[in-house]
Amino acid sequence: MGDFVCPKCYQRLLESTDILSCAQCRSCYEIKEDIPVFIEKSEYWCNVSREKMLDLIQDAEKSRDWLSTAYRHIPKCIPAFVPLYRADAQFLFPIDKNARVLDAGSMWGGLTVPIAQFCKEIYAVDKTWETLRFLQVRAKQMKLKNIVPVVASTHHLPFPDDYFDFAVLNGVLEWLGVAQDVVLDEHWCGKQTVQYDYTYQPEEMQRQGLQELYRVLKPGGGIYIAIENRIGLQYFCGHPDDHVNVRFIPFLPRWMANGITKKIRNTDYRTYIYSPKKLVDLIESAGFQNTKLYSAYPHYGKMSRLSPFSIFNHIKKIATTGYAHIKVFVLSLVWKLIPNPICQYLSPSLAVIASKGEGYNFQPRLLEILSKNGLIEKDDILNYELILANNRFGNGHSVNYLVYDKRAMKMQYFCKISRAQQNTSLLLEAENLARLLKQLQQTSISNSIPKLYYGGVEDGITIQVVGYLDAKNIHTGILNGLRRMNKFLSFDNRLLGFCADGVQRLSRRYWLLSMDSVILKAIDWLVVFQEATKGREFNIHQEGTAWLREKIGLLKNNQLMLDDAWPAINTFGQALNDLENITLPLCAQHGDFDICNLLRSAAGLYVVDFEHAEENQLPFFDLGNLIFSPLIAEWRLSCKKISLPQYVINTSWESYLKKWIHYYFQKSHLDERLIRFFPLFVVLEQNAKQYPAYRDPKDYPLFGQDSFNNMIGWCL
Repeated sequence: MGDFVCPKCYQRLLESTDILSCAQCRSCYEIKEDIPVFIEKSEYWCNVSREKMLDLIQDAEKSRDWLSTAYRHIPKCIPAFVPLYRADAQFLFPIDKNARVLDAGSMWGGLTVPIAQFCKEIYAVDKTWETLRFLQVRAKQMKLKNIVPVVASTHHLPFPDDYFDFAVLNGVLEWLGVAQDVVLDEHWCGKQTVQYDYTYQPEEMQRQGLQELYRVLKPGGGIYIAIENRIGLQYFCGHPDDHVNVRFIPFLPRWMANGITKKIRNTDYRTYIYSPKKLVDLIESAGFQNTKLYSAYPHYGKMSRLSPFSIFNHIKKIATTGYAHIKVFVLSLVWKLIPNPICQYLSPSLAVIASKGEGYNFQPRLLEILSKNGLIEKDDILNYELILANNRFGNGHSVNYLVYDKRAMKMQYFCKISRAQQNTSLLLEAENLARLLKQLQQTSISNSIPKLYYGGVEDGITIQVVGYLDAKNIHTGILNGLRRMNKFLSFDNRLLGFCADGVQRLSRRYWLLSMDSVILKAIDWLVVFQEATKGREFNIHQEGTAWLREKIGLLKNNQLMLDDAWPAINTFGQALNDLENITLPLCAQHGDFDICNLLRSAAGLYVVDFEHAEENQLPFFDLGNLIFSPLIAEWRLSCKKISLPQYVINTSWESYLKKWIHYYFQKSHLDERLIRFFPLFVVLEQNAKQYPAYRDPKDYPLFGQDSFNNMIGWCL
């Protein structure tokens, strides 16, 4: 059952049938469904009620599909435990694949599961049996055998001294000052009905929890703590406290915040969060050393950026970018206006890594991997810092890190790490990059793709390292938000609908105008890329029918309904037969030639993300993906019940699409008779692709029944 000790007297426990007992103090602890329970009363902390959790567990066991069950029972909670990005910071941890990790306050495994992929053993500790039982069911169905669920209080851990290599306290420290049961669905909105008498102040209870974690860590072990910033910019902008849902109280004096929460929520204010300095002081008062402070933006639960305080002033432009929606974008704009010396102290969230003791090798896992592969000298590790820099959050996407050279004061490497252990796309991308770098060597775009330094598996982690490109993403930012506002506004109100429609039209026109030069440059790049990777000629008249037949078979594999599309498919097939004396060069295909994968600088255009690159493909897909993907995304969000071709005609899109397509055909010297079939070629390619299990094809706007039906019969 493990090396458990009595949390009261810390003596080794004896195991019998469904019981762990202490020979010294005579305490006994239940083993419930193979989960040891080390709390005397049934405590509960969860987003939803105990009844709902029990129904979830029962259904997950019966269906043997924990994920679908979770979507049925607790859909609003999915972001708390399904996405692997919640543990993106783990590659900063000074551990390796042999580490034993403690996830304190694990709940249903938001961090436990992703960390379990890359360590030997992880103990998921929580005081709520129901969430751990669900995690147990989930882990079994995912075939994760190294997760050990334990019901216990962080203040009284049932583990020997010096037991763990590392501990994680993610969004939990603030709750260590709370002892009563909490159901967030009720706690967040209404007044509390149950009062609880406390012996200790919240800060003292938090310190006691940290001291207990310190006890169970090995000498040289470490801890990761993530928490909101008491003086975070979002609170000054009116965002409510993340724990009691009351505005402006985080930065108020504690006594004043307590009075307000008593009045509004009928409860004491005990979920203390801290400013950067006070957080470090609290952690060090519990015994921890070598404290390293990070700025987490926009929130530690979903980080676009995680930047060390020590170099924040040198990388402010990077540290304050990266946003997913308009609210964060606006917050980012305000944050950028704040002077460098104080900007970091207003970070929305904070993260800390600290160690137990000094004089140990306490370096981030990623830097150790780079050192093993000769990219960083072992003695030089201290001269480098890591910055987490994400722009995509799907489980099939990578987590991205920048490597900063403190001596040269510049970025040196860009590292992509697979969030899912079974995801091998980075290995494929490394192979693609190595091949393409050779093929493009003598061309004008030879320096426009990343230089590959390493691609492989190290310490159980799939990683790719390329040279850092000093370039900017082509952000759509607030303009994209305005273009999508129809999703959030009701057109039942005629005046509101008219105003929203007008704003959307103006923003669309501005966006297309701003993107015009970018897309033309991308077309120039694409023509050179295809010319450099050109293979044999594809005869449309002789080979088109077989190509179409192959695509139809693949469409069926992707479960697309073809009934309504058969007339258009047959017409297209006949047209291919009639196109004599037309050949197309087979060439390399980027595979995800999207605006988000284009970077620009004073030196020109850069293109990244070659994981989907293929050789000997027809030349149309990359351009189609570039120009049709933003169009389809906008069309889907539009409230207008019209077809995609009609939407193009009714908006500013038509003239730009024609311009870009004709420009491409002229530059590439392809037969312009094929222009009318351009949408058909593109949508067939996208929907016929075979996608690995870790990649959701719905991530691509061109994929899906609606885009297929609208484009298969669309002739330009």
